[in-house]
Amino acid sequence: MNAPDLTALALADMRAGRRVLVIAPSSSTAKALRDRMTAQLADGETARNANGNHRITSAGPGWIEIRGYTSVRLGACRGVVLDRVYVDHSELTTELAMRLGSSRSADIVHI
Repeated sequence: MNAPDLTALALADMRAGRRVLVIAPSSSTAKALRDRMTAQLADGETARNANGNHRITSAGPGWIEIRGYTSVRLGACRGVVLDRVYVDHSELTTELAMRLGSSRSADIVHI
């Protein structure tokens, strides 16, 4: 089963007027996500980067903020009102799965 396309989901939410936060495992992954989303922008949609904060804004009220886990953990999103949050666990899950490979009862539990 294929994982849903985070880029398509977040852009669709933004275009529907939602305020979206995407939490990436690292700042470099956040930048890569921003670059993928920027390549799919429509007329009136803009992308900007200021001090490592990646923001995509629609022609309407919706927007996407893309941040690395560390910046969110340090409280950088205090006071922000959100409609949807996506958390990208892919790199962490891949790293952990390699560690569980030889276990007979291995499992990753998302809480």
